[in-house]
Amino acid sequence: MRLHIRQKKISRRSPKAAIALLLALLTVLASVACDKPPVTDPPVPGNSTGQNTTAGVKPSSGYSFVYRGVEIVINTPAAPILAELGEPIHFFEAPSCAFQGLDKIYTYAGLEIQTYTEGDTDYVYIINIMDDTVSTPEGISLGASPEEVKAAYGDRAAESPNQLLYMSDGCQLKFVFADGELVSIEYALPLI
Repeated sequence: MRLHIRQKKISRRSPKAAIALLLALLTVLASVACDKPPVTDPPVPGNSTGQNTTAGVKPSSGYSFVYRGVEIVINTPAAPILAELGEPIHFFEAPSCAFQGLDKIYTYAGLEIQTYTEGDTDYVYIINIMDDTVSTPEGISLGASPEEVKAAYGDRAAESPNQLLYMSDGCQLKFVFADGELVSIEYALPLI
């Protein structure tokens, strides 16, 4: 007695189709997660009133970050920075939750740069340090203690459990801790 087992033929396009489906799902989830009205103009750096003025006023003079010898400042045009940094390890874009248009995320070794689009220009929106191979210009990297961060940046932080938040001229610098150890460093354009 011979049994014939019928096998389903698996298409070679299945992995590509699965990836395409996953990307489509991520795009849908990003747009659903962004269930808040878009901000039409980004906050103007140094504008403590919280009112937007002309969108042509750019860069922040707050905290800056240096990566591979390239200075990166929040709310400045991203193109010259990205050109100097070269090809990212990974690139992702999705509809913006906070602005009109697309947010774009460029991943480099130990670092993510997120941009927003205004008109025809992309601006630096968030800089996220992802591992301890990258440190701030003040020498702080993941794994530092709250005391080390305060020694480098001072005591003027808005402090909450597990977080130190520093503000300077249109740049928000956030340090997040878990069990007394620094687990996240983020430079960002504060959204009002």
